[in-house]
Amino acid sequence: MRVTDPSTTRRKLSVSSRESLQFWLKWCEVPPLFFPLQKPADVPIVCAAADARADGDLVGIGGFIEWPSRQISWFSQSWRVPDLSSLGVPLQVPAHQDITCYETLAQLGLILCLHSVVPLARWTVRLHTWSDNTGAEAGINKLYSSAFPLSVFLKRLSMLACMTGIELDVFHVPGEKNDDADLLSRWSDESQPLPAKFLPDFRVDCSLARIWHFRSDVRLWPPDAKLKWQPP
Repeated sequence: MRVTDPSTTRRKLSVSSRESLQFWLKWCEVPPLFFPLQKPADVPIVCAAADARADGDLVGIGGFIEWPSRQISWFSQSWRVPDLSSLGVPLQVPAHQDITCYETLAQLGLILCLHSVVPLARWTVRLHTWSDNTGAEAGINKLYSSAFPLSVFLKRLSMLACMTGIELDVFHVPGEKNDDADLLSRWSDESQPLPAKFLPDFRVDCSLARIWHFRSDVRLWPPDAKLKWQPP
């Protein structure tokens, strides 16, 4: 962009333009990030899938990673659209109008699932995941979209991927074959039992504090684990 007179007062920026400039300013202030030239290693998993629900003003996301040991790390969260006002993104009611955004948010949950198992990895890995939403699949694989507010959700995914060293490679799965992830995205009543393979001890916290604001979640897993040192 060429600016003829930087001192002019006639130039006005929209709110979204200001947010983009502030975002890049923060990135310019941090030290340079170094990445290896070799391709990231694939994570050895059986499958990883995520799904989103959007009905009226109700939003839900759910997903899981199944490991070769048959252990399953999973998540399930639900909100009302007014609960998402803290994101600072104008989201619509009925919620299905922004379903691609929520499908993208569900894929962030898969990154947190993997990160909860290998929280201090210093190498870049690639996680193959499933999604039944073609818009989320295309946007995540390109990490770009000119559509708003999807671009904001993709920006968050890019930041989380950079912080954790986890890249997503999303494949399409027909909706009727995404039953488990669909079930988790619609599981809003925790009094209702889930299939036995989804153990409570392996549920990952994907609350807004973690999935959007990247606040750490330090826990003992499983709960009866013992430490050889006393944390402060």
